[in-house]
Amino acid sequence: KILRDKADLFFVILPFERDFYKNLDTPCQYVGHPLVEIIPENKSDIPAEVQRIGLFPGSRKQEIEKHLPTLLTFAASQKEYSFVIAGVSHIPNSFYLNTIDRYAPNIDIVYDKPYEVMRSIDFAISSSGTATLELALFEVPQIVIYKTSPLSFMIAKRLVKTKYISLVNLIAQNEVVPELLQDAFNELALHEYFQKMKTLEHRQATSTKYKSIRKELGQGTASAQVAQSLVQFLEQQSTNPTTSS
Repeated sequence: KILRDKADLFFVILPFERDFYKNLDTPCQYVGHPLVEIIPENKSDIPAEVQRIGLFPGSRKQEIEKHLPTLLTFAASQKEYSFVIAGVSHIPNSFYLNTIDRYAPNIDIVYDKPYEVMRSIDFAISSSGTATLELALFEVPQIVIYKTSPLSFMIAKRLVKTKYISLVNLIAQNEVVPELLQDAFNELALHEYFQKMKTLEHRQATSTKYKSIRKELGQGTASAQVAQSLVQFLEQQSTNPTTSS
């Protein structure tokens, strides 16, 4: 409501934002998501078997502290697969390496190149965030995880009334990928979901759902639409400045 009263026009990039603001009678324009411009549609065949798994523990230290030990314990139990961690360089290198040494040595880590990791893997386990949508656009099957302090989770549950937390499921308004939150995020649950999801049939079905999500996110013209609309708006204001709020 504040945006509606303070802005002449504004742009949204997610379908559920479009639907929400439409009900508030706002000057809202849905332009699609800019990630569609960056990540091309996957034209490759789905590999017959999963060989390499990406771990995306998050970008904040407290997230990584909550997620990485369980992810590495799972990795240590799956010796037939190779694993790579998508790391971030603003977290000390020693923090990752010490954790890896304690739980699952000999796992690759790549810093600040998440797309390079996403292109190289057949499956992912990802902390909830933008990475889940990026993985969907790369058509990588995934399990979404998130764990925080019990108090923070309790507050969030009271404030946020949504069925899902991952962008993938929120856009689809359906469970495209499983979400393991809080105590549900554990090694046993990861193993059970992975065994079901690693089959070729399941990965093909997930790829089909991902393609539907991509269609929901526009034609890859978000930046051009915003630029064009801004130019038109500013031209109108310059010719008729009294209409500006």
